[in-house]
Amino acid sequence: MFFKYLQRLLDLFFPRRCVLCDRILPMMPAGVVQPVCPECKKGLSYVREPFCMKCGKPLKLDQKEYCADCLRTQHHFTGGRAVFVYTGPMKESMYRFKYSGRREYADFFAKEALRTQGRWLSKIRPDCVIPVPLHRKKLRKRGYNQAEDFAAALAHQAHAHVDTHLVRRIRNTTPMKGLSAADRKKNVNGAFSVDEDRLQYFGYKRILIVDDIYTTGSTIDSIAKALTHEPDREIYFLCICTGQG
Repeated sequence: MFFKYLQRLLDLFFPRRCVLCDRILPMMPAGVVQPVCPECKKGLSYVREPFCMKCGKPLKLDQKEYCADCLRTQHHFTGGRAVFVYTGPMKESMYRFKYSGRREYADFFAKEALRTQGRWLSKIRPDCVIPVPLHRKKLRKRGYNQAEDFAAALAHQAHAHVDTHLVRRIRNTTPMKGLSAADRKKNVNGAFSVDEDRLQYFGYKRILIVDDIYTTGSTIDSIAKALTHEPDREIYFLCICTGQG
């Protein structure tokens, strides 16, 4: 009772804002505050079928099972999914989550990830969840890793195990925005190292990588390549957003 009362006081003095439009959220009669305002909730663009059987991008009507990128690229990961299409207000939301300290968004993204992709996650049954790591210089400058926040929220809600020490970013890569697919691949080639002793000790066979946005898969591929020294190891990913296939 005390914590509910305290939360209501906090909501009065520090009102929560919509994850999408950033406007102050209305408080329901019971004191409950929804993370997305009613107007924005109607416009949420979820990834729906048909989507690529490899990377999970939404497919165009004339595409069959795989997007154009997966048809011409030999990915190192086993498969992946995303929750939202990276379009409209979701772009602004992801920017605030990544650069403006809106770390509270992680709980909403994790909840929606489990609601929409929970069945798939139960099917692959990952042994651990690993967030895409930031280089120490970027982490020091930004103060947090949004992928790590998402991983922590997802694991907490799904009662899963997060391993933030298995993979390390050893090269401070340039921002991916504006780079071609080929340049993205070069940019992250050899950018990650794996703690092999830790990998062997825990015996991970099915690993789930989580990140904020999936574009061409270069970052996921680079990590997956470093992890797949054993042929029977399966590497999956789950991202909050993805582009159109």
